[in-house]
Amino acid sequence: REATINSIKDTLGNLFVSLAQDEDAEPKYGPGTQVHKGYGNEVDYIWEDALKAIEALDPEGECPILITGHSQGGALALLFALRLCVQAKNSENPYHQMIGSRIARVVTFAAPQAGSKTFLLNYR
Repeated sequence: REATINSIKDTLGNLFVSLAQDEDAEPKYGPGTQVHKGYGNEVDYIWEDALKAIEALDPEGECPILITGHSQGGALALLFALRLCVQAKNSENPYHQMIGSRIARVVTFAAPQAGSKTFLLNYR
């Protein structure tokens, strides 16, 4: 039953193929950035839990972070990595400020387009 619900959720997420308007994506991904709405919604869904998991696994903030994904997971990995870096610049939380500098590598396989050309420029 859970697999069916997740499959339906994934299918619905893929229907939101338009890019988010600047006001939706800009605070999370940088100035002028537009991202795939469905993928952006998925990152929003996991965001807080993922930050808590990173902090729980490495409370001292000493370990490098590797982010990886295949296909849709690759697009999510790209969005997640950029959002970590943007948050690091804008957060008042000292732990969150150092997360962006700890990303050692982002590896994706067969990832679809996650955002606009500005997304790519901000990502670099």
